[in-house]
Amino acid sequence: MPLTIVTHNLFWLQGAPFEGTDPGAARPEILAALAECYRPLEPDVVCVQELQSESAFSQFANALERDGFYCAGNAHRAYGGAILFRHGRFVAQSVQTAIAAERFWMKIELTAGAWDGLIVANAHLPSGRQTSPDEARRRRLDELTALVSHLPRPDVVTGDFNEPPGGSAHELMTSLGYIDAALPSGAGAIGTNAAGQNRRIDYIWLDRKLAPALAGYEVLLAERLADPSGKKKFLSDHLPVIARLKSVEPRS
Repeated sequence: MPLTIVTHNLFWLQGAPFEGTDPGAARPEILAALAECYRPLEPDVVCVQELQSESAFSQFANALERDGFYCAGNAHRAYGGAILFRHGRFVAQSVQTAIAAERFWMKIELTAGAWDGLIVANAHLPSGRQTSPDEARRRRLDELTALVSHLPRPDVVTGDFNEPPGGSAHELMTSLGYIDAALPSGAGAIGTNAAGQNRRIDYIWLDRKLAPALAGYEVLLAERLADPSGKKKFLSDHLPVIARLKSVEPRS
């Protein structure tokens, strides 16, 4: 039974470019267009960042016709996120650890089918926007260490890492036994910025034991995120990242 995982920074469902720093309510036309963008992917798990409120989460979950859980940003509430799924349960979030994330991380467990018991994590790591670059780098490592070490250990880690490959976060994840899904797929040079900058900061990481299950990886083309209303250039400033897994027995 295949499994399709999508991770995407929603840019507060405002569309890009977005003027200002404090997002208001989700723009209904942007939300609806993004849901239509995801629909052909038939995702089983959708991990999103920059989801500003419980209300925006409820609207987004309804549009995708998925269940899920929302997690508000910790130090910066608008930097919340969610994991949506067909069948799953909430497992943990960063405020349950000694190191609360600046933004958030959370974990869920899938509860049906061949992927029953799979632990999926979603994270939005500090960018340095609210702190210095050095402090953000240190916090990224602390938050990732807390995410992985807090049981249960995630099988899949997704999210906006705010750091390109080759950085300390990438090195840490590799040392912790994870594989950057873009690399075996030959897509490591493909950026995740909608504006065309060749910079990759959005990831799907797989525990090494899942490496044989990786069946495909892609970054959705920027053209697919063009705003159909013409009011904004793109539906978000980030591009969705997709990984497809095939069931491999045994998983454990």
